[in-house]
Amino acid sequence: MELTTDQTIGANVRAARLRAGIEQQGDLVPQLREAGLPWSQGTLSRVESGQRGLKFVEAAVLADVLGVPLSALIDPSAAGFAADDEAGWEAVLFAEHLAQIRRTVESEYRDAAARARAAVEGSPALRERVKVYRDRYLATERERARRDAARDEVDVSTEERLNAYMARWGHHDVPVIRAATDVLGDAAEALGETNEGGR
Repeated sequence: MELTTDQTIGANVRAARLRAGIEQQGDLVPQLREAGLPWSQGTLSRVESGQRGLKFVEAAVLADVLGVPLSALIDPSAAGFAADDEAGWEAVLFAEHLAQIRRTVESEYRDAAARARAAVEGSPALRERVKVYRDRYLATERERARRDAARDEVDVSTEERLNAYMARWGHHDVPVIRAATDVLGDAAEALGETNEGGR
């Protein structure tokens, strides 16, 4: 079904708002009022849904506030691009959200590993317990890597080749192995790595 002119313009307005990094309609309203456009969130919602027409002077203010040329809001040919761009922008915002979560988790992980490392450094018995725990899982991963390598017809006949294969396919990043290795700080010895120690 072909969009009406108002629906096309509404879609363009919504796409421009999202491109400007304004996810919620309510967050744009104060900026519009400051620029002399006394809209409510309901008005903006009706414009974006195509239920209310957009006057030229309103379009000019919107374009200025959103930092886009006027044609980006009123040009019917912009609608197809706007829909694709909107989906892409939402993907970018989601990636940004996940990046924030990742940064928080990584920070928490570093703190937890540092606390565990301090405890291990103060207790030889605890250090040995963590080492045995880690090495048991590491042995299991080494066997799995050998089976995978045989299936893939990859030569892992030396420790160096086996460690390289394991690193390539992430065997060392099994949570038990990675966390215990970071706590013990012996990656070069345990994993055959020279560039990763305790983090």
